[in-house]
Amino acid sequence: MASSKDEFSMEDSVGTIILFQKGQAEVASCMRLITKLDESSSTTITHGYDTSDFDTASNLIMGKLVVHKQRMTLPSAKYVPLPLRHLKAIGWFNIRLPSDRFACSSCGIVFLPGGCIAVADKENKNIKLYKEDGDFLDAIDLSGKPCELCRVDNCTVAAIVSTGTINVFKVSNSKLSLTSSIKVDITAGTKCHGITCCNDAFVVGTSTSLFYVRQNGRKEHIHKIGSSCLHLASDQRSGNIFFSLEGNMPNWPAVSRLYSRTITNILPTGTLKEARGIDVDREKNVYVCGFVSNNVIQMSQDGSHVRELLTSSDGINKPRAISVWEDKVVITNQSPNQRNTVKLFRLV
Repeated sequence: MASSKDEFSMEDSVGTIILFQKGQAEVASCMRLITKLDESSSTTITHGYDTSDFDTASNLIMGKLVVHKQRMTLPSAKYVPLPLRHLKAIGWFNIRLPSDRFACSSCGIVFLPGGCIAVADKENKNIKLYKEDGDFLDAIDLSGKPCELCRVDNCTVAAIVSTGTINVFKVSNSKLSLTSSIKVDITAGTKCHGITCCNDAFVVGTSTSLFYVRQNGRKEHIHKIGSSCLHLASDQRSGNIFFSLEGNMPNWPAVSRLYSRTITNILPTGTLKEARGIDVDREKNVYVCGFVSNNVIQMSQDGSHVRELLTSSDGINKPRAISVWEDKVVITNQSPNQRNTVKLFRLV
């Protein structure tokens, strides 16, 4: 466009014609490239093996090559910001295993890159791993009840047990493996509820307080709170940590924000009743589940813009945990007829 203005200003007709002919050729070349890219896929090759492959005679682990192919997704020419989209249901799957003694109580969920979904089942004391299409991959039993699950990085999750232990799991080759356990020294009679990862430390919410917990187990008190902090989420870019609070009193904070040891109440009880699961998307929007109000909201980080994404009319009943990855959202529910399921949605 800039070049065409120059040509017009010089009243160079031949130059203008040549410019537009060149432009047409560039557009045609670009369209061919887009068509080629749209038909392409990305390929990841990893070396997988287990201990049964170990050859004691030669001391070699042969293993096998695992090839993962994923179709490339091109961004839309007309990108719609996430705050202008709505949630569309795209599926659900059952998470109750034949070995589970009780109906599930999924208090934590994490959507990982590559389509894996980790679920913390408090009632059956285990962490489960699924594909987003519902195929079961793996499970690990715990000695205590996992109350919340958070993403550490693209292939690591951490679960907090109510008695005060942080279990860190690696997700590799569709398997879960426990890499470390960090004991949190908590006051007698106090229970741990929420957890999120912030830089090189965890932030843990208990019945009365928020704490930093370092990798070596050292605990540092952050702030005393008025009710149980059940769920937390962090935005690594802004440094904000968001947490939901149990309670349904008028004007009681449903969601608060922690930044540099300062707590700001950003959403009072009203739109949400009994706030539960919370997460942050790539555009810094905050998502919160209303356990008693049977809804899911999306809000800005200062609480100035709030809108309902899902209500009971969308089949939401006692939503507990939520996780957002790119434009996909997964939600667990604790109603009697939905507690064994995970629901998947897409922001469209």
